[in-house]
Amino acid sequence: MSGCRVGTAKTSPHSEEENIMTIAYRFMHRHTRNTLVARGWPANMDIDTSLNYSRGEGVAFYGQLDALQLQRLLPEIALRGLMSDQAMKVLLPLLAGSELIVRLYRNSLGHRKAHAGTISLEYDNCPVGMSTKHILCLLKALRDEINHVCSCVASAGYRLMEALRPAAEPLVFTRRTRNFLLTVTEVEQVQDDAQWDNETLDARLKAVLDGKETFRRLQIRLECNGRTVGQTHVPYALRHPDSPSRDWFDRHWLRDVVSSARTEIDAMMKSFSGIRIAA
Repeated sequence: MSGCRVGTAKTSPHSEEENIMTIAYRFMHRHTRNTLVARGWPANMDIDTSLNYSRGEGVAFYGQLDALQLQRLLPEIALRGLMSDQAMKVLLPLLAGSELIVRLYRNSLGHRKAHAGTISLEYDNCPVGMSTKHILCLLKALRDEINHVCSCVASAGYRLMEALRPAAEPLVFTRRTRNFLLTVTEVEQVQDDAQWDNETLDARLKAVLDGKETFRRLQIRLECNGRTVGQTHVPYALRHPDSPSRDWFDRHWLRDVVSSARTEIDAMMKSFSGIRIAA
């Protein structure tokens, strides 16, 4: 990992927030997709996220369900207690072989926000044997499922954002020798174009959501008698806040900052060697 010299341009608080949100959206999109598929939804739903800590903000998803997809989804909804087994058993035969389609579309609220309330439902090609009562039962079950998905995923989204933001007390640890002070602190994320495959995203999601780990940018700084002589950044350090540093601190990071310090100290020594005392 290359060192980052002192004097690097700082980003504005606004851009720092945007960087955190961009990373959070990448995680949220994947987590939403995983959640929908695990609950029996089609994998091609259109996902929208908005995590601004405003009331009702979170995630929404849009697309359509045909009769076969509804037949696969309804038993899952019933298992979660969002519709009765009796209602499911009545609806499944009515759906079999039909051309019913239920659409989840973005309503007028969805132009600026993303939450369960921005999703509206409509249906088409209702089977002859399906009464208004049956349709209302089906739409209610889908609505309850949508509300539940959006609530669960939004909660996870706020947890992801907390895991990405530096802690209120950003100092992670310090180590001191006679002449040197090593300081590790959490700092704001910067713009990053790293590409992660789905396996990597899933592993990091699991660590953050299940393992309660943080995923933050670290600044590692080495000082010599009060002067910064080496500094580097770790873009994404996955760690549990209560874990001792020996469990997660990579020795390569220390070597990077020491290498940077040696270069700085060598430059200082060369500049000192050029000093001549006037006769």
